[in-house]
Amino acid sequence: MVGDSSVDRELTSVGGGREDGEVARRTAEFFARRSPQNVLVVVTGPPTSTASATVRRAVVLSNRQLRPSSVDPAAAERDPSLPPLGSIDLALDAAGKPPRELAARILGFVGSTGPPAEAAAGDLLGDASPRSLLIDGVDESSDSKALVDDVVGPIVDRAAERDLRILVGFRSPAVGLRLALLARRIAGLREAEHLARENRRRIEARVRGLPPAKPRASQLRIRLTALLAAAREPDPGPLLEHLAAMEQGTDRALHEVTALRHELTARATEHQQLRGLLDAHRARAVAGGLTEHRGIGRFYRRAHDLLWAGPCDLADAVHAYAEAVRRALDDRREGAPS
Repeated sequence: MVGDSSVDRELTSVGGGREDGEVARRTAEFFARRSPQNVLVVVTGPPTSTASATVRRAVVLSNRQLRPSSVDPAAAERDPSLPPLGSIDLALDAAGKPPRELAARILGFVGSTGPPAEAAAGDLLGDASPRSLLIDGVDESSDSKALVDDVVGPIVDRAAERDLRILVGFRSPAVGLRLALLARRIAGLREAEHLARENRRRIEARVRGLPPAKPRASQLRIRLTALLAAAREPDPGPLLEHLAAMEQGTDRALHEVTALRHELTARATEHQQLRGLLDAHRARAVAGGLTEHRGIGRFYRRAHDLLWAGPCDLADAVHAYAEAVRRALDDRREGAPS
């Protein structure tokens, strides 16, 4: 570890060789949050590969202590292959390390000592992981399966909900590990889509113009089954291309369904706030002696009825009632008849 311990020493060796332009661009765009992605899977090859060196370069250039002084801090605004300064909170090299050590590094970085119960560690990692995290060499951990199941998985589970940026680097294609992580994400997508449907069902009778749902989990599950079958074949064909496309598609679907759930929650909250606002203006009218005011009563009944009549433009009705109350109170203060 070096500097502020936000970068493992193995990730600080950049060298002066060529860089992989596509990996550089994707990594910089990802950590700059210029794309609606939460999890980026990168197959880098061995540490001597161009892609590996490119990932390490991104780590160094994003770090405030390691970035060469010759690099303009604002250069990332002009060069799409440069990650913004400070955009990677924590960068870990998993090669040869046990999952427990990596979990401790993550929790230590955010100031948590971790729970005493092993079973609770996953939940804590998901809750406490930094907003931008890079874990390279996942498949070369001393227990790569446990690393995916117990460390990477719980963090990735919360990536869309917390709007994290998690780069998961593999030295080899690691088909089995990636399929396991993909299956976990599709299961999470299925649950998220179920929650979105339930949320929508609760509020669609009262709120107009809700965004449409676009369920994708079932289709992705079918495609995953085909990939699992292909992985068992001697000649899997274009498996790696299909796997990469599904990883990206699943990540995008999780991002979108999370945005949908946030929108539904916001719309339900807005409806509830309008109900409270209507009650507040009603109390104001009563306090102002307007209980028998025919015009005020008409506006109130319209807004009140809309609360229970089905999807509606409740905001317009509440604001119309509030304006009617304001005008009536102004008229009363000026001595105009009701």
